[in-house]
Amino acid sequence: MYVVYCVDRPCDNIVDDPHTGGRRRGGIHRMQCMDDHNAYQVATSSPDHPCFIHKIAVVPMLAEDGITMIGSCFMLNASRPECERFIQSDPLFTSQVWDSVSISRFSAADAIKQQPTCEDGDQRSSLMISSSRAASTSAGQSLVYHSRSA
Repeated sequence: MYVVYCVDRPCDNIVDDPHTGGRRRGGIHRMQCMDDHNAYQVATSSPDHPCFIHKIAVVPMLAEDGITMIGSCFMLNASRPECERFIQSDPLFTSQVWDSVSISRFSAADAIKQQPTCEDGDQRSSLMISSSRAASTSAGQSLVYHSRSA
């Protein structure tokens, strides 16, 4: 299993997502690509799609305001090559909305570890990641691959 964390390129031109009635907003380039991204997510849920992948969770990453989308996060039950193919075919990747993509392997059996309660009373969980290596794509986007040491 892998967690894929995608961070959007910085954007000063923030607009509302017309499909959410103002509950979400994001950079204009992200918003222009969202219909294609959403269609891709639906299509790749079908086993007949060439980039089919088992998605456990697909969520937007939000700024502290809780409304502005600043990236995407995926929890995928697939091999690393399948995750890479899936992400590199996503319209938010091909349109260069994402500035960086981090693919981190984890084991569901030992990935979540309770941390002390924070000042705000929230419980935090962490994923222990050790070594990493980086690569670049032809579009100049950074892909950082993390692997868990045995």
